[in-house]
Amino acid sequence: MNFPIVRVEIAFASNPNQVPDWVDVSDFVREIHIRRGRQHELGRFEAGTCTIALDNRDRRFEPEYASSPYYPNVVPMRRVRVSAIWRDSVYRLFTGFVEAWPQTWPGGMDAEARLEASDGFKLLNMYRLDHDWPQEYSGDRVNRVLDTTGLSGVFLGQGYWVLGDSVASQLGITTKLASELEAFRYIERGKSQVQAGHVDDSALAHLQAVAESENGQLFLNGAGQLVFQSRHYRLCNHESRAVFGDAPGELPYRNLVISGDDSWLYNEIELTRNGGEAQIVADDASQNRYGTRVLSRSGLLLISDEETYSAANWLLALYREFQLRISAIEIEPMADPDSWPYVLGLEISDCVTVRRRPQGGEAISRDYYIESIAHDVSYGTWVTRWQLSPVSGQAFWVVGSSQLSVSTRLAY
Repeated sequence: MNFPIVRVEIAFASNPNQVPDWVDVSDFVREIHIRRGRQHELGRFEAGTCTIALDNRDRRFEPEYASSPYYPNVVPMRRVRVSAIWRDSVYRLFTGFVEAWPQTWPGGMDAEARLEASDGFKLLNMYRLDHDWPQEYSGDRVNRVLDTTGLSGVFLGQGYWVLGDSVASQLGITTKLASELEAFRYIERGKSQVQAGHVDDSALAHLQAVAESENGQLFLNGAGQLVFQSRHYRLCNHESRAVFGDAPGELPYRNLVISGDDSWLYNEIELTRNGGEAQIVADDASQNRYGTRVLSRSGLLLISDEETYSAANWLLALYREFQLRISAIEIEPMADPDSWPYVLGLEISDCVTVRRRPQGGEAISRDYYIESIAHDVSYGTWVTRWQLSPVSGQAFWVVGSSQLSVSTRLAY
């Protein structure tokens, strides 16, 4: 069968801070809708969400039904995870916590519970920080926040995360985690240091401020691991994992969204760190051509105006020129079974090649990073959608990792 085994599990009897005791409810699943990531590379990563339609004709997913095999644990904050099994490899697509159990009765003759869940960002947003912390690297601050919250191991439970042989991710080729509790986070140290001082904010808001100051990425992957990548991560990890196109030998796609607008055009950058002066850089040629388009950020945690100035120049180099881009791709993996390991296994920040051959012209072929992942699954249908950002605009030279040329710029 050209369809993976889909497994949905809920830890009804386990509190959020306990090792989950998973219960398989896959036989009752009708639909699954997963959303993780951000809409574009200048935005913050939002909490991942998952909606699961469950057959509830026997009322087992009704919170106050005493005859339910799960009573009295059909309540919010029960852990849930969605996995797919393809050719003996298990892929975690979503790991999070139930927010609601809304009940519906379609047509008056059916009963459905539509489970709503969000990922571990919810817990981080609930935790309030009130601490004095030293100056340190951005990744060290991320680890400090996680240690302080006491959420180590809460994001994940026991089990295995196995990637297909041909799929790479942030953890490498064919990674197997013997216990997810042993690796609930994947944190790079970062390239920038963040300020010392008193932190009075939610854990999530502070972590997002650290990531924005670093110009890095902070998100939860499908297995529920917290991932923090420095701004150099993508510069050093831009090898394409798969080629999607419209020619034989390429993995097929269902639809592309090609953006030819000015949404990602900025030719004046204004950055201000806490306690510092505004650092403003501009490109006169771009402003003459497109008008003045300002990108402004404040409240950065950087330790010097000089680094803030370098960060402004970094952003100006990325966004001062118009660039045609493929902003999204839709894939229907049932059209080609070779697509399944990539649809299931590729993660945010992984790189793919997308090719489009217009009538009467040469192929448009470019590499893109995955910014968000969406899966819509129902009986016999599966559609995956990735939001993308171009690799080509991020051609910077990292000292010690490549050869400087005319077309590359020095990263800070």
